[in-house]
Amino acid sequence: MTEKFKLLSGKSIALWAMIVAMSWGIGLLTIVVTARDAAGTGGDVATVIFMSIIGAFSGLIGGIFMGFCQRLLLYHLMNRIFLDRWIVSTHVGMILGWFVAGIISLPVAQQFTLYSNSKVEAWAAGMLTITLVVGLVLGVLQWLALQRQTKHAYWWIVASAVGWAVGGAIYAVIYKSLGGVFFFPSSPSQPGPWPGWATLIGSAIVGSIFGGMIIGLVTGVVLRLLLAQPSIGSPRSVDTAHLD
Repeated sequence: MTEKFKLLSGKSIALWAMIVAMSWGIGLLTIVVTARDAAGTGGDVATVIFMSIIGAFSGLIGGIFMGFCQRLLLYHLMNRIFLDRWIVSTHVGMILGWFVAGIISLPVAQQFTLYSNSKVEAWAAGMLTITLVVGLVLGVLQWLALQRQTKHAYWWIVASAVGWAVGGAIYAVIYKSLGGVFFFPSSPSQPGPWPGWATLIGSAIVGSIFGGMIIGLVTGVVLRLLLAQPSIGSPRSVDTAHLD
């Protein structure tokens, strides 16, 4: 068992999960507020481009928060070179991941008929597809930094993809169950009554808390297990003075 494993305690994993949940919530609220004029326009090229830009902006905002907070949490565990690589990987991964998610969001919405009053299962499948892409892209970028620190770092890509996919599905179930919709007052066609901004934002916040916590718990536990593995030919990256 390595010093890193000992330092990354259950409390740290809980904080990690909270950071992920908050960063995802910030990103989702950014999308909800800025994409109100794009949703429901039919998925034409202009709309897809607009949504990809909104996705990248969302990733930028959420990535800045996530990267800096995770850096602070890992400060006493890892060396500065890794921390710098991690924060850059997280920023780029979130921007690129949500950019791609923005591109596929409207085609996915049409595929799973999210514009209509479809079942919760359809919403979960649609969001799972979108967030799977985010988690996969983010996982690959973060793996580039993590692979220099621990053996079997490739499991991080799997954990990130699975965690984001499951968290996205849970988010969608909660969001839909609390009255969330995939259209806005400016949408050309509305399959049902407009629930109001309070309901829309409230359901997004609650969904992002639970969905984000799932993402954070999955990735936090896997990170702890990975850090239990010995480092790969690198200098000791843990300040043992912080050990109990």
